Amino acid sequence: MNWKGEREEQTGTCEPGEGSWGKGEFQTVELGDKRLEQRLQKLAEDLAARPQAPINQASADWAATKAAYRFFENPKASEKQIFAAHRTRTVQRMAGQSVVLAIQETTYLNYSHHPRTMGLGPIGDSRSDAQGLIVHSTLVVTPEGLPLGLLTQEQWARAGYKPQSVRERKNTAIEEKESYRWLAALQETVAESPSTTTVVTLCDREADIYEFLAEARRLGAQFVIRAAWDRHIEHDDYPRLWPFMCKSQDLI
Repeated sequence: MNWKGEREEQTGTCEPGEGSWGKGEFQTVELGDKRLEQRLQKLAEDLAARPQAPINQASADWAATKAAYRFFENPKASEKQIFAAHRTRTVQRMAGQSVVLAIQETTYLNYSHHPRTMGLGPIGDSRSDAQGLIVHSTLVVTPEGLPLGLLTQEQWARAGYKPQSVRERKNTAIEEKESYRWLAALQETVAESPSTTTVVTLCDREADIYEFLAEARRLGAQFVIRAAWDRHIEHDDYPRLWPFMCKSQDLI
């Protein structure tokens, strides 16, 4: 990959190699500016090559570092458009598999040590002063563990904590709860997945809520959840989940 020296500094353009990963991954991105799209492709390659490095270390030189920051500040660099291009490639890779795992997980980005950062909200529980963002993603992998890409991703900042009684929480619609993220990601997973691929959604115990189970059944979605509750099940001898699972382990 060759940089264009002074011209790069003046115009902010770069040209990834014809067979480069960045160009292939974001070939369908539409940012309304060809130079910006090329910058994204090159920036993706730089960051992928050194995923643990900050921008200034992942970039080739100071000019590339400044170009990266200009890219992030550009209002045309739409997160929605960038993610859409990546998801297109993820779905294409999924189509080549008979079975994939769609792993849902929530990540909390802690920016408490960056007090001048705007648009943050509380993370953790109500006893914590930590500030940051919440990201809920669906990572698609093969049964052998090979990552195929992200299929869904949502980011938000909490406005704050609203004290609620047990009755109030029970009477709040699921769409108004933060836990709705599990249902929304499942719905998006089903909508975006290739019809030729069997998709099994994996979630931790936060997704063990009635609404998620009901929605998965409505959608005909396959899933595996780490159980949090001793639920009723349709079994003549073992009407509860825990005794049924204990008996199942005895039979293995």
